[in-house]
Amino acid sequence: MDNENNNDRWVFDGKYFVKVKRCLLCGLPSHTDKLCENCQYALFQIRELKDCLTEALREGKMPPDWALKAAEKITETLADYPYFLAYKKVISEIVWYYIIDDESLYNGIEIEEVTELEYTHRSRDQILRDLYELEIIDISLDRRIFPGKMLKSLLDLKKIYGDNFASFNWKSYTLAIQAIFMLGIVEKLLEKHIKENTPLPRIPLVTFKILSAVIQKYKDKTDELDRINEFRLLDIELQALISILGSKVSKNRFYINITGIKDSNAKLIEDFDEKEKEFIIHKDLNNYIKRMIERIRDVERERKR
Repeated sequence: MDNENNNDRWVFDGKYFVKVKRCLLCGLPSHTDKLCENCQYALFQIRELKDCLTEALREGKMPPDWALKAAEKITETLADYPYFLAYKKVISEIVWYYIIDDESLYNGIEIEEVTELEYTHRSRDQILRDLYELEIIDISLDRRIFPGKMLKSLLDLKKIYGDNFASFNWKSYTLAIQAIFMLGIVEKLLEKHIKENTPLPRIPLVTFKILSAVIQKYKDKTDELDRINEFRLLDIELQALISILGSKVSKNRFYINITGIKDSNAKLIEDFDEKEKEFIIHKDLNNYIKRMIERIRDVERERKR
């Protein structure tokens, strides 16, 4: 069946079977053609944050604070997602070669020298293609790896400015690069699922759907937005969002991860108000949420013109 129309479902409303459109990503009812508003906002966030980080590194600048804080919490949330581990290991090995061997910056690294490419379940060519498209690496005609625009900004910190591995700048640029490849890959996987019904990256999608739900909840609070110091989601709202994870085991692992119970590092959620039955979103995401609300408002105003 053509996936373009695969979001139509027949549902019994108690009296008749009626046709209901389902979101091609999360499967929930959608009033739009393909994606529910929440998933549309999720994709918008991914692209907006990725573009912000990419533009800053491309120009050799430090990304804005709101973007770095959001990137940190999102990469922490997705750090154990198996799909990303291969990319992270490959990038780390390449950066190490460039740091210990100045000649590799000018002569490149032979693909066969990158051992992590040999010890991964992912396609070697796919990893290299993705990293090339994200401007993290360049590949010469004779198949040698050179630093792309993203890596050049990181390597300049060490080679030109002498920053050490514990410096704020080094940590920030490394974080930005990790976020760029994670966001770029998630975007690609989601777009491929929409077009070809390939496996859905559920954990990355749910991560952004949670932030989308916060954006939807507070988007119309125009006069209050600047004064908001705490964003919240009802327990029942969060439960509905993570339902796409399926099993109880998967849901519990996700809860334990985003609250930081497993490693003492709160990520998306920093507290639970037992009286109000509400989760409190981590404060490091506050300015990110406000920024995304402002950008969505801008886009929606432009569409109405």
